[in-house]
This record gives sequence, structure tokens and C-alpha cells, in this order.
Amino acid sequence: MIARSIEYRRDLVAALLTKELRARYKRTVLGYAWSLLNPLAMAAIYFVLVTRIFDVKVENYSLVLVAGLFPWQWIANSIMSSSMVFVGNAGLIRRTSFPRAVLVLSTSLNDLVHYLASVPVILGFMLWFRIIPDARWLLLLPILLVVQWAIILGIGFIVASANVFFRDLERITTIGVTIWFYLTPVIYTREMIAGKHEWLLYANPVTGVLLGWRSLFMGEPIDLVLLACSAVWAVVLSSAGYLFYRRVQWRFAELV
Repeated sequence: MIARSIEYRRDLVAALLTKELRARYKRTVLGYAWSLLNPLAMAAIYFVLVTRIFDVKVENYSLVLVAGLFPWQWIANSIMSSSMVFVGNAGLIRRTSFPRAVLVLSTSLNDLVHYLASVPVILGFMLWFRIIPDARWLLLLPILLVVQWAIILGIGFIVASANVFFRDLERITTIGVTIWFYLTPVIYTREMIAGKHEWLLYANPVTGVLLGWRSLFMGEPIDLVLLACSAVWAVVLSSAGYLFYRRVQWRFAELV
């Protein structure tokens, strides 16, 4: 019985994921290229702004940018999409009995697939700077993927469930993600943060994992303490998010 339930949920997630991947770029000319053009365009803007206008010297800054912006895009897109996942599937929720958690799960996996498909672009930048992936990738790549995915999933459950009750949360989420972007070392390096503000690195759930991606892509040692901090955040947020969803999901059908 348990095995059949797991198989049912797996097939449901796979079906929803396939549906979202097909619908995302339906009738678009460039298709998946739009997912690459957005962070690349932002990288170009920040590169010109920081290195040409502000004349700030950052070594290998173009790689610094893409190594931060691509993982961040996964975070931002998943969380903002999750805020509307239950409300946007109101008809399905009212008519059909199924585990609603798979909607949040498929949304986060959708952006995970897109992120993995963007890694070759980052590899191209690495090769340009003569940085060759090493054996650390075999261990660190899955760890970073799992930690970041767990953080996204936990926050996704919270915003998706809360938005059923407070529809303004969708707009608040968009504003919050924008503020969060500038509080996270995506377009700047860890060294640019003054010593008295270093506590922000540990208070921010995604700092450790994003700096982990950057270190991996730049061939530098990873700060394991910061990564462990993100891992703790991942456990806390994924647990809290799922428990919150379980507590309120019985009211979804009457409110969406």
C-alpha cells in the first residue's frame, strides 16, 4: 500500500513537471533560451555598471556574476511561482482529491531542471577563465542541489499556503524576493561585506549555498561552515513549511 502511494505521487509529480515544462515556453520563438538570456542580460548590466562606471576592480567579475545569478534565478523563480501555485490551480483542487503538496514540488523541480540545463553556460565561462571542474564536483554538486532545493521547497510551501488566505502575499513575495536579492552576495563578493555586517551571511538562509556554488564554479575552497549553516536552514525551513501546509491544506478547496 505504501509502495503504491509513493508510486502514485511520483507519477503525479512527473506528469505535472512535464506539463509545466511544455507550457512554460509554448508558442515562444526562443523557448528555453529566455531562461538563459535573463541572467546573462543582468550579468552584462552589472558588469558594465560595476567595472566601467563605478570602476570597482573585481577579479573574474563576469564569472562571479553568472556563478551567482543562475543559482539565484532558480530561487527567485521557484518562490514567486509557488506563491500562486494553489490559487492558480483552484479548479483542479476543487474537483479532484489528490496530495496538493505535489504542486509545490513540481514547481520547484521545474526550475531545478532549468537550472541544471544552464550549468553548461557557466561551464563555458569557467573554461574561458581556464578553470577546469575537478573531483569535488562529484560530492559537492548533489549536496548544493539538495540544500538549495530544500530551502526553496520549505519557503514555497509557506508562501503557497499563506497566499490562499492572504492574496496580497503574491505582491509582498515579489517585493521580498527583490530585497532579498540585494541582501545576498549575488552581484557582490563576500569580501565586500564589512566585518560588522558579517552576521548577515549566517542569518541569510541561502548565503552559504550560493557562495558554495560560486566557489565551486571558480575552483576555490568552499566555506563549509557557511554551507552547514545553509543546511541547517534547509532542515528548519523545509520542516516548518511542510508542517504549515499540512495544518492548513484542509481549507484550500473552500478558499481558492
